[in-house]
Amino acid sequence: MVPLFLLTFIRADVRWRECQNGAQSICFPYPMYLDYESQQGLDLHWPALLPAALLNQLPDSINPNLDRPSRTQGLRYVIAVGGVIAIWWLVGWWWERLLCGRRLSAHRRKLRWCILLMVGALGLLGPLILYEGIRGGYEGPTITDAACLFPSMLIVMSLAECGVLASLLSGNGARIAIPASLLCLYAWADATYRTERFQNETRSQACIAKPGEMCINLPFDPSPQILDAAALQLPPLLLASLPSLAVPSRVPVELTPTIAFRYILAGLYWYTVVSLAQRKWPATTRVYERIRTPLSVVCSAVFGFAFLCWVFGYARHGSGGMLGLALGMLALILAFRASRKPERNETPEMYASL
Repeated sequence: MVPLFLLTFIRADVRWRECQNGAQSICFPYPMYLDYESQQGLDLHWPALLPAALLNQLPDSINPNLDRPSRTQGLRYVIAVGGVIAIWWLVGWWWERLLCGRRLSAHRRKLRWCILLMVGALGLLGPLILYEGIRGGYEGPTITDAACLFPSMLIVMSLAECGVLASLLSGNGARIAIPASLLCLYAWADATYRTERFQNETRSQACIAKPGEMCINLPFDPSPQILDAAALQLPPLLLASLPSLAVPSRVPVELTPTIAFRYILAGLYWYTVVSLAQRKWPATTRVYERIRTPLSVVCSAVFGFAFLCWVFGYARHGSGGMLGLALGMLALILAFRASRKPERNETPEMYASL
C-alpha cells in the first residue's frame, strides 16, 4: 500500500508543480487539479494522512487549505510520508497478528465492549459523513468513494480482534444482510443515474428550445461513484443486458420488467457469492468444483487488468469505474478461495481470520 500511496502522491505533486511553475494565472486547490483516479488513490490512505492533517503539515500539493504561511516543503513531505508508512506498518502488524490467531482474550470484556461500541458508532455515523463528503456542496465533492475502504477494513479487523467476525459471517443473517446491502447500493446507483440523465435531457431540451441565447449542451457524464457502484456488480448486469442486446426492439432497456430483472439478478448474484464464501450451496456441487479453477483464473485476470487501469490508465474526465470492477472481482476471488475444502493441516479458524 505504501508504494501505491507514493505513486499517487508523486503524481499529485508533479501536477501541482506544473501548475505552480507554468503559465497558468489561476491554480485551483487540491483536489480540483487532479484526475478522479489519482484522487481515489490518495483518499484510500486518508486515515494515514490524518496525523499530518491535524498538525497542519500536509504538503501543499494535497492540502486544500491555502491560507497558511509558506514554509519549506521538505519537512511536510517527511511528516506525511512517514505517517503513512507508520500507519500502514501498524495495520500490517495487526493483520499478521490476526492471521496467526492471536486476539483479545475472553477475560478482557470491558476492552472488547469498548471496541465494539466504537465500531458501532463508526458504522452508523461513518457512512453518513462519507456520503456528505462524496456528494459535496456548491464547491463539489471533497472526497471520493475510495475513502470508505480504509474504515471498512478497520471495522472488519476490529470485529476479528473481538472474536465475533467468524460468527457474524457464518450465520444466516450475513447471507441475507450482505446481499441486501449491496442490492440497496445498486438501487441507489440506478436511481441516481436515472435522475442525472433526466436532468441532463431536460437541460438539453431547454437549450434547443432557445436557439437565440448562448447555450452549452454538454454530453451526459454520470457521477464517477455511480460507475464504480455499477462496475462492482458487473457480471449480473452484463447477464441481465443480454436480452436487450439480442432483441432491443422487443426488450427495451428502460422497460419495467427489464429493470426488475436486473435487480433480481444482482440480488441473486451477491447471495450466491456469500453462499460460496460460507461453503454452502452451490459450493458443495460437483459442477462448481469443476469450474471453480477456470473462474478463479478469469476473475484474477480481470482484477489485474482493472487494477492496472485504475492505477496507470487513468482518465482525465470522470472515472471509468475501474476501482469498482477491481473490488467486485476481488470479492469473487476471495469467495472462491473461501469455498475450497480445507486441507488436513488447515482449520476453519484459519479461513475465519481471512
